[in-house]
Amino acid sequence: YYFINHDVLFLVFNSEDPSNPVPPDIAEKTAVFKKLQKEDPAAAQKMLAEFMASVDSYQKPMVMSDQQLNYFRRVLADHPKVRSTFAFLHQPDWGHKTPGKAFQAIEQMLQGRPHTVIAGHLHYYDYQKRNGVDYITMGPVGASWHHNGPGNVDHILWVTMKDGGPEIAQI
Repeated sequence: YYFINHDVLFLVFNSEDPSNPVPPDIAEKTAVFKKLQKEDPAAAQKMLAEFMASVDSYQKPMVMSDQQLNYFRRVLADHPKVRSTFAFLHQPDWGHKTPGKAFQAIEQMLQGRPHTVIAGHLHYYDYQKRNGVDYITMGPVGASWHHNGPGNVDHILWVTMKDGGPEIAQI
């Protein structure tokens, strides 16, 4: 979906469209993990660390249906002169050596207009500048940590639109 507020376009993508089914063994481990979070948080953290070390949940590029991509092409064509555009995704696909076709299509759609891209998924804060554009991966914002290291911070982003573009503060 999208909305416009104060001449700023907000695009909210479903970066798991179509969704991937959760394998039965992952569903079972998730149930055990949720129980441990209440009963034994240290064991839950250990289980999560072992799981994250054994799989790279960030190897597969995100997928999006042609229907969704075409929808956003129309939205962007209908609103070419907004002050700025914010794109929100679940997965920060730009972290791959080669981002998936869907993300490449999004970057191409946004090219030539002021924009910022914000995602989550990895449960740690990260910031990159790609081709003059801010790419932000949000931290867990109260959810569980998925790794130990830089970026482990519960936070929000405070965005203020200035004449020269967005001013972003991490709180």
